[in-house]
Amino acid sequence: MNTLRPTEVIKRAVAIFLNDLWNCKIAIIAVILYLVVCNLIFHEVCPSVILLGIRCPGCGLTRGCISILTFQFAKAIKYNAASFLWVAFISYLVIARYFLAKQRISWILPCIVTCLSTIVLFVVTSLSFS
Repeated sequence: MNTLRPTEVIKRAVAIFLNDLWNCKIAIIAVILYLVVCNLIFHEVCPSVILLGIRCPGCGLTRGCISILTFQFAKAIKYNAASFLWVAFISYLVIARYFLAKQRISWILPCIVTCLSTIVLFVVTSLSFS
């Protein structure tokens, strides 16, 4: 079996990542434009909050994930407890795609489980704080 040195694995991961960024450039630009426009007009980016005035299961996920990555776990739970699930899911995807260089990743079932768990956690926390 041909094993790669750590530096070669990192170089390959960076090359795959840059290629993925290039292939998704239109989607990335569209998301950035959406975020900027919604933030400027509504001072909010969540469509649920903008249209209905209520929080959705995804509200607080970005702040929660950033809190986890900066080791502020109590803040992460406060923002959205499902952040831990999403960090685990995204870590799985990153490791499989960029470090193991798998072309096909079985992501559908983990994604469904993560999404459903996020909804359940949202309902449970909403009921407990009502």
